[in-house]
Amino acid sequence: MQKNPGRPTLLYVDEFRALLSVSQRKVTENVLPRLNTLWDCPRKDEITKVDTIEVIEPYLVLLSATPLRYAEERLSETHFAGGVLGRFLILAGSRRQAIPLPPPLSPSVLQPLADQLGGLLKAVAPDPVQMFLDHEADLTYQEWFRKFDRRLDVGGEIEEQLLARLPQHVLKLAMAYSTLLGHSAISRSTLTPALAIAEYVEKITHLIFSEVGLTHQDRVEKLVLRCIRDGRGTIKAMKNHLGGRHSVEEINRAISALEQAAIVTSEWRETKKGRKFAWYSVGEEEIVVIPPEKSPT
Repeated sequence: MQKNPGRPTLLYVDEFRALLSVSQRKVTENVLPRLNTLWDCPRKDEITKVDTIEVIEPYLVLLSATPLRYAEERLSETHFAGGVLGRFLILAGSRRQAIPLPPPLSPSVLQPLADQLGGLLKAVAPDPVQMFLDHEADLTYQEWFRKFDRRLDVGGEIEEQLLARLPQHVLKLAMAYSTLLGHSAISRSTLTPALAIAEYVEKITHLIFSEVGLTHQDRVEKLVLRCIRDGRGTIKAMKNHLGGRHSVEEINRAISALEQAAIVTSEWRETKKGRKFAWYSVGEEEIVVIPPEKSPT
């Protein structure tokens, strides 16, 4: 960036967890705060260690990926409250069929895209403009923003921290779409796909971060409660539904914790043959569950 002022820089980190690990070392703990600063595209930025490194009009794009459960070990309150994760546009994907011997990505596949983007940058670089929303796009954006802000007020703390900068993401995406089409202003047609991405990000954020910060026991309790609500009330049904990933002991501990928290209640009943069993209920739902090893006499 120092050698190419004003030129976009793409930084690819193949494992996001590695970036989190680096940021927790004393000597490199300023990495994430520096990324926070660069996200705002300042006119100038500098780093002073032994010698001062100054960059003019830095524009950094960071692309990375990781299995969420793998990264959770390194995620802390600082990453949420500090705004680091909120500056990333977080997407999620399902696992695809594995390829035994994946071929390397050929430069010939990427070159046409690079040429197209390079041509667009050359076209706008000599005569940069300040891009605005046209009247129709402005009304659409304001309406979306007011609704989004109300949703943010009633959401959880983590969601608020992760989504606080979503409006800026929307405007950046709309600008990118407008530039790709050679427009000098953001229109409703270029704003609409940006808002569609924002809608997806809102929905996916709760899904992929709902268990961040939970202990193993917390997760088992959440799974057990979901099983009970879905009608899988027996230990056997829970264990089968969870794919055998959790033992009967773990499930019993989870049920005990849920009972102590008054989330699940139970009473002992008898079958016609005199067999005692525990009747667990959640709210208005009542689920039959097989009894623990020791039942009351």
